[in-house]
Amino acid sequence: MRFLISGENTIDTDRAGRLATYAIKGVELMDPNVGGDTSIKVLTQDDGEIQIEPYPDEKKPDNPKEEVENVLMEIDNGLENLVVDN
Repeated sequence: MRFLISGENTIDTDRAGRLATYAIKGVELMDPNVGGDTSIKVLTQDDGEIQIEPYPDEKKPDNPKEEVENVLMEIDNGLENLVVDN
């Protein structure tokens, strides 16, 4: 199964599920009112009917919120280096 992204490129279900997990956990870092278990669904079409299945927990990243936070810290350090005199 592949998903259409931005009208041109496609990614497979596993990458889309991980991307969705990271996006949700990134929002959790920015908004203290968001949090909890991440529930992602995979929609497929079979003979004109939409099937909805849960994205398997074992395919989700182990520590997505921590991983996103680490990436954001690196971005923060990179931005600071742009404005600090060397």
